[in-house]
Amino acid sequence: MADELVEAAHLGNVEKLKDFFKKGMDATSTRVQHACVMAAANKQESAVQVFLERGVPLTCSDREGKKLIHTCVRNDMPKSIALLVTMKADVTKPDSDGALPISLAIKNKFRQCIKELLIGGASVPHNAEMPGLANIVLEVQLQQCANEIRPLAKSEVKNAEILEAERAVLDGMKEHKRLLKLNEDSRAAKSLVELEERLDSATDALGEAQQTSAALVEELSQRRIEVRNAETELSKLRKEMSSVLDNFNELKEEDAKLKVEIEESNRQLKEYTAERDALMAAQLEREQLAGKVQQELTELENQIQEALQHNAKLQEELPFVRQELASKLRDKEEAKKLTEKAHQLVETL
Repeated sequence: MADELVEAAHLGNVEKLKDFFKKGMDATSTRVQHACVMAAANKQESAVQVFLERGVPLTCSDREGKKLIHTCVRNDMPKSIALLVTMKADVTKPDSDGALPISLAIKNKFRQCIKELLIGGASVPHNAEMPGLANIVLEVQLQQCANEIRPLAKSEVKNAEILEAERAVLDGMKEHKRLLKLNEDSRAAKSLVELEERLDSATDALGEAQQTSAALVEELSQRRIEVRNAETELSKLRKEMSSVLDNFNELKEEDAKLKVEIEESNRQLKEYTAERDALMAAQLEREQLAGKVQQELTELENQIQEALQHNAKLQEELPFVRQELASKLRDKEEAKKLTEKAHQLVETL
């Protein structure tokens, strides 16, 4: 139904729109308001009239937030705007972009829309410019005056009524003058009484002020003495401050010198520390080397002891070896002799 409604609004199908409303369609629903703005967007003034007459809110807007009256202005629909004005729609509110209906009409030079908006209470912005805009405003003002005066054309006033009104006016003026004079006399009397009271109050205040003034003069004299003492004390403090600043500057210079000496001492300390670390490392290395030498010496002594023991054992075995060697030499000599004899025998054979 929503598509058919939008389509009918888009095409300006008034009869179909009326049928929708006869079936009980809610005029305040979002889809109906959207369809109404769609009709205005397609310049279907008759369809817009149907929507408004069936109770669609004067402030209705579509799903994108575009308002009806601004859409009517953008599409130059003075009849729809006139209907909205007749139904007391507010033509002075801006849309979501901050644009006023009258500003849109002036920008697009829609003269009739401008007239209808002015009749509805819109005001021309101070910076608005358009050829003939002043004439349009004057024309609307004249039309509004004429509309106000026109109903008086059938009114009649009798001379007797005018005379009676004039007598009432004269009597009222006399009473008015009497009341004015009485009011002025009363105000003058009140002013006089008030002035006398103020004069008495001022006299009392003057006496109090004189007494206060004497006390203030004495206090001022005392204050001046205190100020002089304070200035003397301030002068002393300035001198002391100057001396303190001089001492501070001297201490600052000494501090700078001490910093230099401390830095030099730190540098020397670093050098001494580096030398000490090197000596300690060398000493540790020597200790490690001495331990290694001691270990090697111990091993060497063990080897010498083993060698001595082995030598002693050899000394013990030496006589037996010599005897064995002598025996082997003898055996060898005998073997040699036997070999020679064997050769001789072979040769003889």
